[in-house]
Amino acid sequence: MPASTDELLARLLAGIEREEAHAIELRRRLHGNPELAHAEHATAEAVEAELPVPCTADAGTGRLAIVGGGRAAPVAVRAELDGLPIH
Repeated sequence: MPASTDELLARLLAGIEREEAHAIELRRRLHGNPELAHAEHATAEAVEAELPVPCTADAGTGRLAIVGGGRAAPVAVRAELDGLPIH
């Protein structure tokens, strides 16, 4: 029998809760060492190291990772992680 919407939501929220502290630490680490646009080499490497799937470089500092497969539709996420030259 397939899981109900409530069961799926509970599993999703539990998974998010398990990862929250680590995600906050990663965000703080990335924000603590900002890199300007098209020069986010350490940022791209840090994000790639955190992903549970292999990545390929794309457009310099971009990364492509395919999540899912088989019968599941792939997921695409785009994020801007460049810093601004502000003092």
